[in-house]
Amino acid sequence: MTSQTPPAPSPAAAVIDAQSPVTRVLVPGAFGAGVVGLVLLFIVGAWAVAVILLVVGLAAVAYFWRSIAAAVGWHAAQLEVPTLPLMLGSDPRLIYRRRPRKLTDIPACNVHCTVVCEERATYRQGTKTRTDTSKVFEQTFTGHGTGTPHGLEASIPVRIPATAGAPSFDLGDNEVQWYLLTTVKGPGLPEDEQRFPLPVGPILDVSQRNERGDR
Repeated sequence: MTSQTPPAPSPAAAVIDAQSPVTRVLVPGAFGAGVVGLVLLFIVGAWAVAVILLVVGLAAVAYFWRSIAAAVGWHAAQLEVPTLPLMLGSDPRLIYRRRPRKLTDIPACNVHCTVVCEERATYRQGTKTRTDTSKVFEQTFTGHGTGTPHGLEASIPVRIPATAGAPSFDLGDNEVQWYLLTTVKGPGLPEDEQRFPLPVGPILDVSQRNERGDR
C-alpha cells in the first residue's frame, strides 16, 4: 500500500513536474465539443454541425483514452534530478515518482526514459515562413520501479552526451530543447506517456573536462 504524502527531495536536488497537455487542454476541449454538439442538436436543431462536433469529441476521447484513464487514477509524475541545469557529458541518476490517487498495491515494473535533444529553426522563404524540427539525439534508458510509501518510484541512470547536441537555448527563431519521455510497463499501472523538460547548461561535466585536460 502507498500513502498520499509526497517525499521531500534531497537538499541539492530539483523536482520537475510532468507536462500533461492532453489532460489539461485536449480532453476539456473534446468535452466542450461534445457539449456544444448536444446543445446544437437538442435546442437549435443543427443536426449536421451537432453530429460533427459529437464525432470529434468522441474520437478525441477514444484517442487519448490511456491518458484520461491514467489521470483519473494517478497524479502527474514528478522527476527528481540531482541539479539543474544538467551538464553536457554528465551521467545523472534520475528519480521517477508517481503517486496514485488512492491506496494501491504497486507491482514491480520497468520505467523507460527516453532522453531527446531537439533542434528547431524558423526561417523565411520569400513570403512564406518555414519551421524545420529535427532530433539530434534520442536514447532510451530503463530503471526498475517498485512501490514505496510514497507511490511508484524508480531510479534511472541516464546520459547527457557531450557532443550529440547543443545546450538548451531559445532565441525565438532558433531553439534547442532537451526533454525526457517516460512510460511505465507493468500490470495495473498508468499506460500514458509523460514528458519532462530537461534543461541542459552550456558547461561540460567535470569528467569530460578532465579527459580533455581542461581546468
